Amino acid sequence: MIAFPLLNWGGWLVEFKRENENRNFCDTLNFNLAKLDNFPEEFDNYFNDNFSFRTPLLKIFHEIKFKVFNIPPDRDDLVFGDDGWYFLGGEEKRIFEGRENFSNEELERFKTLWDERLDYLEAENIKTYWLICPTKYQIYDDKLPNMTRKSPTENRTTLLTKYLQKNNPKIKIINPISFLKNKKSEGPMYFKLDNHWNDKAGYEISKLLLSTIQTDFTDLPIQIIDGYTWKEAVKNDGIHKAALGISDLSERVPVIASRTAFANPVKKYGFISPKEFPYAWKYETRFQNKTRGKYRILIIRDSFADAIEPFLKEAFEESVFIFDNWKYALNKEIIETIKPNIILYITLETHLKNLIQ
Repeated sequence: MIAFPLLNWGGWLVEFKRENENRNFCDTLNFNLAKLDNFPEEFDNYFNDNFSFRTPLLKIFHEIKFKVFNIPPDRDDLVFGDDGWYFLGGEEKRIFEGRENFSNEELERFKTLWDERLDYLEAENIKTYWLICPTKYQIYDDKLPNMTRKSPTENRTTLLTKYLQKNNPKIKIINPISFLKNKKSEGPMYFKLDNHWNDKAGYEISKLLLSTIQTDFTDLPIQIIDGYTWKEAVKNDGIHKAALGISDLSERVPVIASRTAFANPVKKYGFISPKEFPYAWKYETRFQNKTRGKYRILIIRDSFADAIEPFLKEAFEESVFIFDNWKYALNKEIIETIKPNIILYITLETHLKNLIQ
């Protein structure tokens, strides 16, 4: 029993498919006599990730916890809600409970950052907008278990929005919590098995963004994304499913049935992705719509822009999406290269502190 997993190393006798765990696996092991202090920990990580029976043993472990005890494999990572809804634990849960609200010092740092950023962007004649994406907790709090405590005050995104707009009315923040809560009566806006919003939410948010931008650019062709038709499809993946390790979980989600795309991908500018960024292929995407678009827009984004990108790009002559490793930085060099008319920052509520770190 002890020897067989070693004899089967690398799937020599029996090979098992490695399941996605939403992280990078340790698949290489470096041995350096001059730097042995780190080797034991590195070897443990390598051995644990490449143990040949890891996949079936984890599957049995997850099945027992989920189907017998009705608890997640790691109880801090996941929250079981009603009607098959799952929520991330940890920081997202603490934010919802009001345990991660911003201090007065942090609020002032946000104000200073945006004052300086807007001074620069206004001098460049660039209109600026900031979309703060709420976590699933804020929209589907009715699906949370009764033991989950809700913040006794307003959520931190709303508190931050009010503080910034009070101290600098020029800041244009889109906080879509109430908007999405109203929209969810028309169908699901987030995935049950993932922490992201779905394509239908991306469509509705895109309309909200375009109507907001149109107040400054009155000839923006926002009607270009009207008329999409939708159908249901089965989704078999998601961050919560990966955490649960239950292969037969799935959900029905809204997807686009048909559409006419006017904006097409074109050659990238070639901005270099940070070495530590794990999704280098997503660092820059660029689209052009020269027949109907009128303005250039730069979007500094995170993964919540995936559902927005298919729609938002249609209304602009050129749209460039930059996934800057969750920093949401000013990115002055990129701005000076693209020379956009509009810049949009898209930030998940969980990552707001990244701006002031």
